[in-house]
Amino acid sequence: MDTDLFFPPAGISGERKYELERIAVNICNSCTVIDECLEFAVGNPQLVAAGVWGGKTDDEIQKMQRRRKRRGRRK
Repeated sequence: MDTDLFFPPAGISGERKYELERIAVNICNSCTVIDECLEFAVGNPQLVAAGVWGGKTDDEIQKMQRRRKRRGRRK
């Protein structure tokens, strides 16, 4: 499988990046470890900086990480 789908090379942006992300998300949606993959990505921001993990784009993962961090401060 072409990892560029999940981790587009630097310099790819715009419509091409979106296209690759959509393909990767569709692949993720049929994967048996989608939940574990997403949890790893959200729980390890120092390791996961870009790419599609657990059916979510890097932008979506970063939003989830920020929400989790804010919730952690409230406890």
